[in-house]
Amino acid sequence: MDGFSLLPPEAPLIRVPAGVYRLSERLGGDQEVEAFELDKHLVTVARFHRFVDNGGYDDKAFWSGRGWRYIQRNEVETPRFWREEKWARFLRPERPVVGVSWFEAEAFCRFEGRRLPTEREWEAAARGADGRRYPWGDAWDPEAAAVRGQGPRVTWPVGYFRKNVGPFGHHDLVGNVWQWTTDPAQPERKSESPMVAKGGAWAARIDKNQTDTWNAFDPMDRHSHVGFRTAR
Repeated sequence: MDGFSLLPPEAPLIRVPAGVYRLSERLGGDQEVEAFELDKHLVTVARFHRFVDNGGYDDKAFWSGRGWRYIQRNEVETPRFWREEKWARFLRPERPVVGVSWFEAEAFCRFEGRRLPTEREWEAAARGADGRRYPWGDAWDPEAAAVRGQGPRVTWPVGYFRKNVGPFGHHDLVGNVWQWTTDPAQPERKSESPMVAKGGAWAARIDKNQTDTWNAFDPMDRHSHVGFRTAR
């Protein structure tokens, strides 16, 4: 992985305007959402490498109290799989970074002066005002994403599927990897709750790769099918 940090980090944000968005029934249907910006692409291995190279895992300022205790207790210094040859296909610079816990994603966002999106924001960017089932429309298109049962079981370079574009121009909102959000799946449990992830993944079935589907992972989980994008 030497040299990845020499690649210029391309992290354009796309603005999602304020308005009423047709969110999923789980989130209450039509909802007013304030304007925000969201990464055009998922955070890549090359982009995350800057965080590693610049001492992100050693600087307490980027971490929440729980996150810092987590990486110290578990001696976490890089994402999972980071230097494992058998995961080489997942570690190519243009692919979405995986093996990052919610705590690591949160710390990376602080490093870049950004944050994770809320579930409502993520859905607004993916569903638009018309509440579409997939970012590109209401019918599944096998040329828009490779998911479980369709293609190799691996992540894909961000932006590879040109049809996989949302109403505002965001790529890979479904398929590729589940994406961390700021929302606890069980708000009543507060700090003990798993965190909501959106968007499906290369390892998920078609019916889990929709704009209204969601998953929940422990904030310490570090999976090969979970990544993230940043917001502002």
